[in-house]
Amino acid sequence: MKHMRNEATLSLYKATGGATTFGAYRLLKAWNETQATWNKATSTVSWAVPGATGSNTDRRSAADGAAATTTSAAWLNLPVTSGVIAIKGGAINHGWRLIPTSGATTPKSFHSRH
Repeated sequence: MKHMRNEATLSLYKATGGATTFGAYRLLKAWNETQATWNKATSTVSWAVPGATGSNTDRRSAADGAAATTTSAAWLNLPVTSGVIAIKGGAINHGWRLIPTSGATTPKSFHSRH
């Protein structure tokens, strides 16, 4: 009997920037794409910590997965299976906040498709 394995991956194309490891942290606070800034989730609601980095307020304290980029342009494939399973089970879904955990601190440019 063959067992099927279900996995979820969040993939972004890193076009520029140095080698860095990123964690994918599920956001706990609702935000608005056209209103969100470094300080605000919406025009009337602030992040607990600027950049949506508040552990257990803006985002979960543990990453759903982590992966590293290289110095070259390449895909960053973050395993987020545990987050998708939690969302399917009723956990809130406000997306993920990517946070660099080690490596180059230089600016990076990402594309969601290439």
